[in-house]
Amino acid sequence: MKALIPNRTLFFAFALVLLASLALVFLDGKQASLQGWLAYALILGAGLGLIYGTWLWIDSEGTPRTVLIAAVMAMTVRIVLGLILMRALPEYGYDQIAQRDGYVSYDAYKRDTDAWARSKSDQPLLNGFTSPKESDQYGGYLFLSSAVYRYLSPDAHRPMLMTSVGAAVAGIGILFSWVFIRYYFGAKAAAIGTWIMALYPEAVFWGSSQMREPLLITALAGALASYTLWLRGHRKRSLLLAALMIFFLSLPISPPFVVILLLTVGLAWAWDQEIDLRRSLPFIVLALFVAFISVYLAARSWVTLRGIHGSVWQIIRGWWEHTGGGWRVTLVADQSFNLDVLLLRIPAWSRLPFLVLFGLVQPFLPAALIAPGATIWRLIGVFRASGWFLMLPFLLYAPIYALRR
Repeated sequence: MKALIPNRTLFFAFALVLLASLALVFLDGKQASLQGWLAYALILGAGLGLIYGTWLWIDSEGTPRTVLIAAVMAMTVRIVLGLILMRALPEYGYDQIAQRDGYVSYDAYKRDTDAWARSKSDQPLLNGFTSPKESDQYGGYLFLSSAVYRYLSPDAHRPMLMTSVGAAVAGIGILFSWVFIRYYFGAKAAAIGTWIMALYPEAVFWGSSQMREPLLITALAGALASYTLWLRGHRKRSLLLAALMIFFLSLPISPPFVVILLLTVGLAWAWDQEIDLRRSLPFIVLALFVAFISVYLAARSWVTLRGIHGSVWQIIRGWWEHTGGGWRVTLVADQSFNLDVLLLRIPAWSRLPFLVLFGLVQPFLPAALIAPGATIWRLIGVFRASGWFLMLPFLLYAPIYALRR
């Protein structure tokens, strides 16, 4: 069992939290106040405390301190990048409503501003689940953001508070990833994997925004860590961790993600059992059926906010076409006039797959280096594409190696 944190280190961490909170309250561009300073200090202190507590809890046999350092580094990098983007986008980004307020995407802007408005109203915060807005069809992240703003920052809207929450949760996900990777691939692979998760550009970029992705990634990593603990005989800790990931992260934030989470753990179990694909056809069919149901539930929950009605296929088609149109308006239109014209001319049903293909091709490094646009977004593009470029050999090798096994 690892020893508790020394008093000197504890004092240093406490002083660092106070100084970092002071820097955030003065640099976030909002109203600097004692209330804001205390809010940042509470979020940062709780985040570091949870990361350290998780580091102690996940492995009674001892987890390397480098894993703890990677988790803290992941949290720090996301907060710093989030602060830089929030201050730089209004001046150097595109003339969009979201970027004028310092948000990297319209989804983050809409959900966060809705949460701030709800926190200032006299409505119960639980109404976020029963009467959600378009910005959060499930209500969980809206509820969490509203609670943070209402109880920690009632004097000013400080989006960096939610960035800090997501960054702290992302740091915890690093620790869960280490548990799973070490069990299957060894300590060296786990060390590499944790640092990749901590500093991978795409994860850092979205983790520095007010998005739900850090929570869902951590939920998935936690579920796999729970499965690993179960295999190692830590049944109580395994069940507790699984319950936390399902009921406190996945279910309120994205109910269909619970299905994805369970399917992933099921695939890990199938891999351990070395099941012959020919004999596992019923399992594959069942997995595809469950995946279809999850897609339908996600579409149903989202499109009811848009007033799309009809049969199952009409609902899914309406969601499909509206999502493609929404992406065209909020993401692509400002990047390329020619692309915008092309999207207007192709059938509505083909916009979503076209944009998915465009998104897969766009992050490649050569394209990012020559892509036109605002300087800050070109830098962001190169930053994100560098991660794809460096990971591409592993992404190509991993499935080949897995199939050969």
